[in-house]
Amino acid sequence: MEDVGGEYFWELLSRSFFQPSSTGKSSKFVMHDLINDLAQVVARGTCFRLEDKLKDQEQHINLKKARHSSYVQDHWQGMEKFEIFYKAMHLRTLIPFLIPGYTQYHVANNVALNLLPKLRCLRVLSMSKYCISELPNSVGNLKHLRYLNLSYTLIEELPKSLGSLYNLQTLMLRGCQNLKKLPVDMENLIDLRHLDITDADSLEEMPLGIGKLASLVTLSNFIVTKNNGFRIRELGNLIYLRGKLSLSGLQNVVDPRDAREVNLINKGGLKVLSMEWSVGSDESQDRRVETEVLDMLRPHKNLEELHIKCYLGTGFPTWIGDPLFSNMLCISLQNCKKCVSLPPLGQLPLLKDLCVEGMSALKHVSYEFYGLCSTKPFPLLGTLSFKNMPEWEEWYTFGDSEEVLPFNRVCKLSIENCPKLLGMLPCNLPCLKNLEITECLQLLVEASTIFFPSLASIVMKDVSLTNLLVVLEMRNMLEDEVMLANASSVTSLSIGIIKKLELLLKWFTHGLMKLEELNITSCEELKTLWKNDARLQHSHPAFRSLEINGCPQLVSLLEEDEDEENEGQHQQQQEGLSCIVRLDHIKIDNCEKLEKLPRRLHTFNFLRGLHVYQCSSLSSFPEAGFPSMLKTLVIHDCKALQSIFGWVD
Repeated sequence: MEDVGGEYFWELLSRSFFQPSSTGKSSKFVMHDLINDLAQVVARGTCFRLEDKLKDQEQHINLKKARHSSYVQDHWQGMEKFEIFYKAMHLRTLIPFLIPGYTQYHVANNVALNLLPKLRCLRVLSMSKYCISELPNSVGNLKHLRYLNLSYTLIEELPKSLGSLYNLQTLMLRGCQNLKKLPVDMENLIDLRHLDITDADSLEEMPLGIGKLASLVTLSNFIVTKNNGFRIRELGNLIYLRGKLSLSGLQNVVDPRDAREVNLINKGGLKVLSMEWSVGSDESQDRRVETEVLDMLRPHKNLEELHIKCYLGTGFPTWIGDPLFSNMLCISLQNCKKCVSLPPLGQLPLLKDLCVEGMSALKHVSYEFYGLCSTKPFPLLGTLSFKNMPEWEEWYTFGDSEEVLPFNRVCKLSIENCPKLLGMLPCNLPCLKNLEITECLQLLVEASTIFFPSLASIVMKDVSLTNLLVVLEMRNMLEDEVMLANASSVTSLSIGIIKKLELLLKWFTHGLMKLEELNITSCEELKTLWKNDARLQHSHPAFRSLEINGCPQLVSLLEEDEDEENEGQHQQQQEGLSCIVRLDHIKIDNCEKLEKLPRRLHTFNFLRGLHVYQCSSLSSFPEAGFPSMLKTLVIHDCKALQSIFGWVD
């Protein structure tokens, strides 16, 4: 049925009956204005839109004949608004229009109690985002109901009468975080095709007999409870499942044969599969069982996304990374704390996103990660992330071999909290745009050899530059001549908690030609940003925004010669200033030793905003005053600062 409906929709889309929404979301479509006007004319008498008030008698007549109605939700709605629907005895559809920006709506407690008994012909009912904690038993009298949406409500328990809605096809309970259980008679809903309990985090178990709902196409989650691990077998009867499926509580499956009965390998409609074990599961139990359970849960080769969380086996089954999964686009492995190696994910030809997080026992990422049968591993990988790997020491990256180039399509690389990781980054990443390195004190970032021609954003936090300096000295390179090689596309640079950093950007003299934004945080030994000389004017001519926070040793932004009598020296300093006078935004926060701002601040003709906070040593501004175009000046908690009125025109 869904396939036929989809064909009809795409046919109408191709004929411009529908068109993509201007919001940019690929899953949203709208009617063209002319088509909408025509539809309203054709549907007059059967479709009714309740605006704020009913304005004339004709609308009252339309309401009596209406089969489908909608209304605009208000933040608070009393019974008065809904009394008009008492006359709509034959109403089949009642749907509210949500107001953008509102997460929940309040409605009087008696609305559902009084309204539902009068709308016995309803097929479609939505009460999504209403702050209701219960649904009246009278909902069970809506025998024709096909679609019920209670998403993002405060409901704790559904009425037992819900089990008598034999024609119900769709039950939406997404985001019902207070919901603890489903009706025990849900097995009676034999026509149910879609059950969405995504983010219903308080739900404790699945109702007995859910395997009898043989028509189910969508089942967002299945929860396996303690002492009932065998009930996972019920999924084997749901042969039409498609879309997304999340299996949680898998530590409660004690017999791998129960997992085999789920028969995921024959459910070709599933595109996204999540498998989760409990964070606090008993680590003393036999881990071979978990490995066998995961092996038995092998999905169909059509799968596109795989997420494994809190799995405590020591290794992964062979199907993970099998090149037969030729449609696999995204994989995440989270908190698999006992695994000592990664599966051969490089063999997946279409893999685009990979996240490895919290693998505490992993020490080496070596050949097996790339796959034995793969000549060019990870051919389409675009995003690669490693996080929270406390024991990870070695990453084999093939060096600068042009024959392999395993990450030649990677656009975003993130390495976070890997304190023991040694060695270097992959040195040839031609498509890399975003690089983030955080809390990796031993990782070697060899700036003179990396090749990142597409790099647009760098974030470095809690990274030691000691190894970098050693490499530069061994190559007999002068610090003032070293640049961040092949990073000419960088527009945004964020630096934080960099050790041994006293003078900023003496390594980047010519390497950041397109830099627009610079953010510096918690560099405790940083004393000044630049040496003032003529070469500075060539370093980053597009420089627009500068923010500095928590640099306690920072004394000045720019080293300046106080003696202006030497005309040549004066000219050289003016040339050196040329790259930063284009700044339009400067923010300095919590730099307690900052004594002064650039003496020629008044020549910063593009500066629109200057914000200075908690700089206790700053006593005055330059004698020449502020730039003429300055629009915003914020000074806060600078205790030594004298009156600024002498500097403000």
